Amino acid sequence: MIKRYIEWQRKKYSQLQKLLFLVIVVPFFFFIFIPGLSFVISKEIESIVILPRILPYPFNILTGTFIFASGLTLFLWTVIIFFRIGKGTPSPFIPTQKLVTSGPFAHSRNPMVLGVIIYVAGLGVIFNSLSFIGIGLVIPLSYLAYIKLVEEKELEARFGKEYIQYKKRVPFLIPNL
Repeated sequence: MIKRYIEWQRKKYSQLQKLLFLVIVVPFFFFIFIPGLSFVISKEIESIVILPRILPYPFNILTGTFIFASGLTLFLWTVIIFFRIGKGTPSPFIPTQKLVTSGPFAHSRNPMVLGVIIYVAGLGVIFNSLSFIGIGLVIPLSYLAYIKLVEEKELEARFGKEYIQYKKRVPFLIPNL
């Protein structure tokens, strides 16, 4: 199955196709779908259960904006590196052609997901909503399970020893500080 998956991933895409994917699909999923779904579900939860606020106003806005901006910066940095150095996108549908081990990838094998987790938490603080944070983290945490169970095997098959050495050297998610 991994062999078939790798063959499918080796399909060549033009730079324009990759760029359109990055400009349309990635922002929709990460900036509209995840936050929108989280917002709707969290409002439903909060109409049933009274949860404590995270911080008093305006500290929630100030703190949340800083957290959100930090996560967004990390996320965008990884997407740019995937495109420029890896010659692909963050998606398994148009994957990188080269193993990316520099920039944030020198400290975490999954800095993009870490960025999403951080910016979702930041939005939750801005909205002063624990339920938003909880719901918003379901998708990125589920994606981490996919990475561990499927994508890492595929990366080992595609990049071989280079990925295995990288995997030994760099933590899965949380950087060594």
